[in-house]
Amino acid sequence: ILGRCSALLLDVAVDSALELTLGASTVPAQSLLPGYMARFARENPACRCTLLCGDSAAVQQMLLNGDIHLGFVGSADDRQDLICEPIAEDRLVLITPNTPRFAALKAQGTLGRELFREPFLFRERGSGTQKVIDNYISRLRPDAHSLRVTAYVSDPAVLQQLVARGSGVSILSLLAVRPQVQAGQLLQFELDEQPLERSIYMAWRKKSTPGELARAFAAIVRQQAEKHLSEP
Repeated sequence: ILGRCSALLLDVAVDSALELTLGASTVPAQSLLPGYMARFARENPACRCTLLCGDSAAVQQMLLNGDIHLGFVGSADDRQDLICEPIAEDRLVLITPNTPRFAALKAQGTLGRELFREPFLFRERGSGTQKVIDNYISRLRPDAHSLRVTAYVSDPAVLQQLVARGSGVSILSLLAVRPQVQAGQLLQFELDEQPLERSIYMAWRKKSTPGELARAFAAIVRQQAEKHLSEP
C-alpha cells in the first residue's frame, strides 16, 4: 500500500515536472539505455530523464517502492507484482586475457567450461548476470564450491580490467564485453556447445498504469526491441 501511494505521488510530481525516472541494472544501463535516452531526449526536448542504477534486485525493489516508472534488468525474478517484457537477447561468455596461451586454446576450439580450473572473478551476488551464472555452474558442476574464486566485483568494467591484467577469468554479458573483445584486450569463449543465453527485460508495476512519458519511452524501447532480439 505504501509503495502504491509513493508511486502515485511520484506520478503526480513527475507529470508536473515533465520528468521520467528510470532504473537499470549494469548491463542494460551501459549497453542499451544511452541509446534509448538519447532518442527520447531528441523527441521530447521539454522532458528530463533521471536514471538510477543498481543490480537487478535493487531495480526491482525500486519499482515495487514506486521510486521509478520503468526498470531495465537482466533477470526476471518471480515477482507477482511486476510485469517483465523481454527487449533484447544477450548471452554469457567466458573472458580471458589476450595472451598466447589463451589464444592457442581458443584456436583449438576450447569451451569456457573447460577453463573452470582457472582463478575466477565474479559479479556481485544481486547481479542478474551472476544469478544466471550460478544456476549454470550448479547444473554443470555439483562441486561448484570448489571453484577458485579470487574476487567479487560489482563493476563489470573494473572486472574486465582485472581479467585483461591477468587476475583470472570471468563470465560476463556479451553486450558488456564486446567492445573490449573487438579491441583485442580480451578473448571470449563460448561456455558450452549450446550458448548460455538470457533476456534483458523492461519492467513495470503490474497494478500501476504507466504515465504518458513512460509510455512514450516504452514505445521507443519496443521499436528497438526487434533489432536487439534478432542480433546474434
